[in-house]
Amino acid sequence: MDLSDHQAMSAYTNPGVSQGDRYRISIAIDVVNTRALWNAALSRGLMAPGATFEDVVDTIGPCDDPAIADCLAMLALPADLKGCLVDDFTIDPALPRGVMEASRPWTGASAAR
Repeated sequence: MDLSDHQAMSAYTNPGVSQGDRYRISIAIDVVNTRALWNAALSRGLMAPGATFEDVVDTIGPCDDPAIADCLAMLALPADLKGCLVDDFTIDPALPRGVMEASRPWTGASAAR
């Protein structure tokens, strides 16, 4: 696949998908190096116009005691997702490996609007 394939795909519209259909993208990650995560979140945060070191640390916590969910949010929330509106974004601690939460299946509806 080359650049022209990507351009053709981006111009493609699926007639069966109407504007406003909701999709859920899920990933599960293991944080194995909190210092690397914190440094990456700090770097991303400092790219915001007018952001200071103190502002970012207030958001993600200090390096020796990072707010993991806030660091992940700083890195995971897309700055720009062409053609999409991010309506709901959450980061929750995961259940233990292999355990699925069957009590609340996702319905496509969002509580945070």
